[in-house]
Amino acid sequence: MFSAGSSNLSIAYQRIYLSKNSSLIDLSEMYFQAGGWIRDGEGRDCPLIRIEFFDGSGVKMSNFSTGRVKSESWNLYEIVARVPAGTRAVRVWLESSMAVGPHNDGYFDGLFFNISVQPPFLTRPSIVTGPYLQNATPDTVVVMWETDRPWARWHAHHPSFGYP
Repeated sequence: MFSAGSSNLSIAYQRIYLSKNSSLIDLSEMYFQAGGWIRDGEGRDCPLIRIEFFDGSGVKMSNFSTGRVKSESWNLYEIVARVPAGTRAVRVWLESSMAVGPHNDGYFDGLFFNISVQPPFLTRPSIVTGPYLQNATPDTVVVMWETDRPWARWHAHHPSFGYP
């Protein structure tokens, strides 16, 4: 578990070297699945997980993120995509910025980073409430539902990489 503490900005990261897998990575045949459980104690300090990919010279090639989390309860956030060709190292980055108050309330637990030649299997979120309608006007209506975990974080990186 990583807790942001009382600093205005808390960052922790780990670099993972992937050179042993370079031949499969360069053929775009490797996938990654990364994430963990995140919560924001009072919904205002916005923790995030970022995954950064580096080439053999240490130049950052690309990155993926959960986006800033605003949730007072623990939620599982996952990022899934192909490992970019040319990757030789990955940095898993945790960050939380204190907005107000005496504590930086970004919390992380159960973190993971996996690579595989098989696309990771993701369990789709389940609808726990709804669907229901709200904010109806003569021309529009909003369809709402709630899932057992954040759908947008799961879905954001899912369709672009050839998953069913």
